[in-house]
Amino acid sequence: MPSQNSNLIVEIFQKLLQKNNTNAYRISKEQDIDKAYLSKLFSGAIAKPGKNKLAVIAKALNIELEPLQLVFSNPEIAIQELSLENIELDLNLSPNIRSKHDWGAAPDGIVCYGRKSEMIDLQRLIKINCCRVLTIFGMGGIGKTTLAMEIARQLETEFDHILWRTLTHISLVEVVIQDALRLFGNKKPEATISQQIANLLQYLRDRRCLLILDQVETILSTGNALDIYQNGYEFYGELFKQIAETNHQSCLVLVSNEKPKDISILEGDSASIYSWQLKGSTAVCYKILQYKEMIPSPAWDELIAAYREHPLAIKIVGSMIKELFDGNVSEFLRLNTLFLGDLEFILHEQYYRLSDSEKYIVNIIAQMNKPLSLQELSEQYATKLRASEIMNSLNNLKRRSLIEIIVGDKSWQKSFVPLSQEVQINKINFYTIQPVVRKYITSQT
Repeated sequence: MPSQNSNLIVEIFQKLLQKNNTNAYRISKEQDIDKAYLSKLFSGAIAKPGKNKLAVIAKALNIELEPLQLVFSNPEIAIQELSLENIELDLNLSPNIRSKHDWGAAPDGIVCYGRKSEMIDLQRLIKINCCRVLTIFGMGGIGKTTLAMEIARQLETEFDHILWRTLTHISLVEVVIQDALRLFGNKKPEATISQQIANLLQYLRDRRCLLILDQVETILSTGNALDIYQNGYEFYGELFKQIAETNHQSCLVLVSNEKPKDISILEGDSASIYSWQLKGSTAVCYKILQYKEMIPSPAWDELIAAYREHPLAIKIVGSMIKELFDGNVSEFLRLNTLFLGDLEFILHEQYYRLSDSEKYIVNIIAQMNKPLSLQELSEQYATKLRASEIMNSLNNLKRRSLIEIIVGDKSWQKSFVPLSQEVQINKINFYTIQPVVRKYITSQT
């Protein structure tokens, strides 16, 4: 448990930072001091800081060096010297509340490999682009949670506070907000949700915080519902909107099978709001097969391609091949089939979140067994739906990570159009689904 002195040091620096309307991140940039060093210093982890660095920090906080030195040797006297007598320290407060980071139900012991380029790009969005809201979305089992966890670990010293929450383990938005406020030292949250959100936003401005919400799809509406969020979860939309639209130095990361509609509308460089669709990875799949001690073979490439580089699918089918085929991938491929196993449960959850028109479209694509253009889909619908309704469903399916877009051409149409339009005709979008999705849908009929 943290000592009374270290807790006092944290309280003193919080008051000094608030008093000067600054934070560790700003001081590190302005005074060229390592951010990790400042975080340790302000948390009481450094018992005897160097005099030269302390002098620079004192100047940044508009105080004399001597009382700042007292903060580490005799914090009670320092409180009097710095006129901070209103500091109140609750020694019975849970150490988890005073911790800088609260990982909640974040997975432990997982290893992220083969995602170097994705991690570089996502870290750039957070560190360089000062992203306020980042949505990492993709098919279930593609590796979103693992990637988000690795990014949080690598950026741990960049933030004053980190809060991770998996939304299947909580009920209402108030729980997440109050957990965040307690992490920041607020012992008595305001009465209303609006007041709590306003209070949270002030902390996001004053400090550099990383908030990560996993499995966000669980609070989003399903089927033909017009609302974005499920009944009782509407205030999540207000929380996301205010974090997205308010100027601050923190970052909210949403990890989800689906991209929330209201966040999609706000996306853009100027707004510092981004989304990242995570796709399969050959490198990750190779690591999984190696870990399972499968028999090395050129057939690995065929297996990985058949499952469209989907890590969880390879993990599931790899286990089955190890048990039934003694690790011989070639023997399994001779059967010319796809094995879903436990992946079927994940696909089932995603499929039954779709609206009737979305289900119809993925069923059509699955039955045709080839990529289809918008015109071909319209012809399948005949007079049932307008083109605009089909486009809306396609957009939702893309947002739900259940279709892929392939840019192709229809050379047979060239004879029917002027030469000047041939380039435009050659750039047509075709819509398709992953083989595992196709396998699941055809198995249901």
